[in-house]
Order: sequence, then structure tokens, then C-alpha cells
Amino acid sequence: MGTNLTGKERTIMSKEKVINPTAFILDTCSYLVVEKYTFSLAFELVNKYNFQLFDSIVAAAALQANCSVLYTEDAQHNQLIENRL
Repeated sequence: MGTNLTGKERTIMSKEKVINPTAFILDTCSYLVVEKYTFSLAFELVNKYNFQLFDSIVAAAALQANCSVLYTEDAQHNQLIENRL
């Protein structure tokens, strides 16, 4: 069961403390729309690296955005994906 930061059962943070940093990230970072190509690349990564589908979508989007580093707990330390991520 995941942690809910602002849920009814147990509030860990106020909604403002969650929304404000998120708005800052959206204003200062570049992002891209996940397209059919992103999913096609993700499917290739599933087969090539044996990643889970969601992890592959994240990696495919990072590759599509020309990122060189992806921080995740789901990959091996210093793992190189497609010789550039």
C-alpha cells in the first residue's frame, strides 16, 4: 500500500506543500507528451532489458528527451541504457 500525502485517512503534508513544489517543477523543467513512439520504444526496452512496462515507459521518455541520467531505484547502479542513459 502506497503513502498518500494528502488523503483523508492520514495527512502527512498540506496540499499547498505538495502543490507548490509540483508547480515549480512544471514551470522550470521541460517535459514532453508521451506519444506512440514513446510506447514503441518502451516495448523495445521491455524486451531488450527485461524491464517492467512502467519503468520502460519512464526510460523511453527520458531517452526521447535526450536525458543522460535517470535516477530510479528500479535499475542497477550505473546501468547504461541504449549507450546514452
